[in-house]
Amino acid sequence: MRALRSSVAFDGEKFVAGGATVLVEGDHIVGVEPYDFTPQADVEVATYGGTVLPGLVDAHVHLVADGVPGSLEATGTMSDDEIDAVIGRTLRQQAAGGVTTVRDLGDRRYRTLAFRDAGAPGVPRIVAAGPPFTVADGHCHYLGGAAEGPHAIRSAMAEHVERGVDVIKVMASGGMLTPGSDQLGVQFSAEDLRLVVDLGHEAGLHVLAHTHSLRGAWHAVDAGVDGLEHFTCLTEEGLRTRPTCSTPSPPPGSSSTRPSAGTAPRSRWVPSRRSCGS
Repeated sequence: MRALRSSVAFDGEKFVAGGATVLVEGDHIVGVEPYDFTPQADVEVATYGGTVLPGLVDAHVHLVADGVPGSLEATGTMSDDEIDAVIGRTLRQQAAGGVTTVRDLGDRRYRTLAFRDAGAPGVPRIVAAGPPFTVADGHCHYLGGAAEGPHAIRSAMAEHVERGVDVIKVMASGGMLTPGSDQLGVQFSAEDLRLVVDLGHEAGLHVLAHTHSLRGAWHAVDAGVDGLEHFTCLTEEGLRTRPTCSTPSPPPGSSSTRPSAGTAPRSRWVPSRRSCGS
């Protein structure tokens, strides 16, 4: 066991008066005590001059891109070694910002999974989706996840499950980083999108949908996804963000056995056709 002591501590809700001594055993926090707590004699104590706080979670990252404009699109032309170098760099950047867990919602050739399985010290834990499901020339097609029609979708899902992904990501609308994709419309037929969701649930995986358009959000909710990523509410008339565009609704039923991998909450806000039109 070791102890980390700081005069400034934040417990996730409030600053702890007088600071704290955090007790760590292996990779688990086993206790948070007052600053002047005296551990057992064989416990190494390190005093830290900054703020201690619970590890941060970044729930939507693409580790194959390092934030430089064009870096995500460039992944489609990179070798495995080049991609791995970027993943290592972005993991270190996340750790330097206090992030201890990331959820990667789109890589190429499943490169993040090796980093997840390695569990290297000093970098965040990874929840990985592998290549995102998309359509031909659709959003993030350069990540290699294009699959349309029952046969291709079943084959792609079987590969994702075999590779051991933690969650499924599907592009239900176009995106800003893919010129030519339909940012105001939808991707996949209703039948194909529902098949992605059903197969993911059958495998015990949550399914998260990228949706920039309001139509894409409806499309994804009708298919039974477990969470909406972005939900920018884009329409031909601009952004739709007024409160009447949403109604509270429980999440769809899911057979998922990995609740930590997805974002299915107890209740959520979903777009209302009645309030916002079509």
